[in-house]
Amino acid sequence: MKPTPSLTPVNPTPAPSEKSSEPTTAPKNLSEVVALSDELLNEHLGIPDPDQQKAYELTQQRIEERRNKFYGKTSFVQPIDYDKLSPDGRAHRAKVGADPVATMRNVSRLDSILGKVAALRKPGRNQVLPFEEAQVIVRAIYETDLAGRERKPYWTTESFAVVDEVTKYFIGDPTSQIPLSKNLYVYGSVGVGKTYLFRMMAVLCEVVPIKDMAFRMVSTKRLMRAISSAKSLNPIAKIEQGNWLIDELGGEKKLVKVYGDQEDPMDYLINSIYESYIDYGKKTHFTSNKVPDELEAIYGTRNYDRFCEMVEAVYFPGKSIRIDPNLIDDEE
Repeated sequence: MKPTPSLTPVNPTPAPSEKSSEPTTAPKNLSEVVALSDELLNEHLGIPDPDQQKAYELTQQRIEERRNKFYGKTSFVQPIDYDKLSPDGRAHRAKVGADPVATMRNVSRLDSILGKVAALRKPGRNQVLPFEEAQVIVRAIYETDLAGRERKPYWTTESFAVVDEVTKYFIGDPTSQIPLSKNLYVYGSVGVGKTYLFRMMAVLCEVVPIKDMAFRMVSTKRLMRAISSAKSLNPIAKIEQGNWLIDELGGEKKLVKVYGDQEDPMDYLINSIYESYIDYGKKTHFTSNKVPDELEAIYGTRNYDRFCEMVEAVYFPGKSIRIDPNLIDDEE
C-alpha cells in the first residue's frame, strides 16, 4: 500500500521573518493594531521607510538644483525688475495699475472707494457758449428792450463791467470772478437796475437756451402777501426747489400772521434755500438795497452765516435812473 501524500499547499504562507510582496491583511480591530510591529504599522499608515524617504529627498534635491540652474535664484517666484522692463512693458504695468509695493487687490479696492467718493462731488458746469458771443447777445437784448420802450441807454462802463461778470457766471465761463457754484446776491442803491440785470439774464437763458440756469422772479413783498392770503407757508415750497430770484430782500415785513399766529417766513425760507443749495446745488439768487452786513441784524447770526456760505455778493454801481423820466423804471 502506497503512503498517502502530504497535502502541502503549492504557495505556502511565508514565515513571519520573511518579507512578502503580497500586502498584509489589514487589522480588523484596535487590539490587532496594537499588536502590530512598528514596521507593519508604518506600512499600513503609508509612512515611507528610510530608504523610500531618502529616495524622495534626493528627487526633490535634483528638482531644486535644476530649478536654480534655470532661474538663477532659489525662489521660484521672482519680483519684477522695473529697471529691466522695456518701454512697452512699463506702459503696460502703468496701464494695469501695477505698484511695486501695493498688491493689485489693494489697488483695485482703493480705486473703487475713491470712485465712490468722487461720485459724491457735485458735477461742475460746462460753458455753453463763448463769452464774446454771449456779450453780443446781452448787448442786443439791452438795446432791443430800450428801443422798444423809446428809452436812452443809461448803464455806464462801470455798470457793464458787472454785467459782463454776471454774464460769464450764467454761461458757465470759468474765467468769471464769481464762483460758478455760488448763488448771486446783487446789491446797490435803489433804482440802479439790479432787477433789470436779472431780467436780461432770464432772456439770455431763454434764447440760448441755458435750461439749468433759467429762473423765475418774485419779490419778498409779494411772497409775504401770498403767505398771508394762504394762511400757510405753502408758497415757499416752490421757491425752495431752486431756480428763483428773490427780489428786494430785506424790504419785507419781519412777521406775518398764519392762522392767527405770528410766523417768520424768511427764517424758514433762508433755511430751506440753504438746504437745497447744500444737498442738491440748487440756485436761488437775491437782489437787495442792503449791504450784506446789514442782513445779520435783520435775519439773525445763524441765518446770516448760512446766507454768506451760499451766496457771492456782487455790488451793482450807479445812481437811480428813476429821477429821469426818459429812463426805464425797472424796479417796482
